[in-house]
Amino acid sequence: MDSLLIRAINQAVPDVDVYHDFAPEEAEFPLVIVQRVGGAGNLFINPMEEDGYEVRFSVSVWDVDRLGAVAKSIAIEKSVLSSLEAYAVSAAESVVLDDDRRGMVQDFVITA
Repeated sequence: MDSLLIRAINQAVPDVDVYHDFAPEEAEFPLVIVQRVGGAGNLFINPMEEDGYEVRFSVSVWDVDRLGAVAKSIAIEKSVLSSLEAYAVSAAESVVLDDDRRGMVQDFVITA
């Protein structure tokens, strides 16, 4: 599932680096961070049931300004929802770092 999500992100923002869990300190904005944050896991009693696993991912999109972060976040949302069996848990939320760089965070549930 992780690789499918990253592929959808790369389709939306091909020139932006994508990191798992955290970005290294030397990473430059814009960037995207993907984290597994839960989900139902196996949806059926039989864990071998095809298409029966659900994972919740948090996708953080960071840029040097708010409009850049919002635009990238919208593009990623559209790509994820159109190319994966997924839904957004809620709308993206804005985040501001101490140095005034901006981010958007949104959770998606993906089923495979």
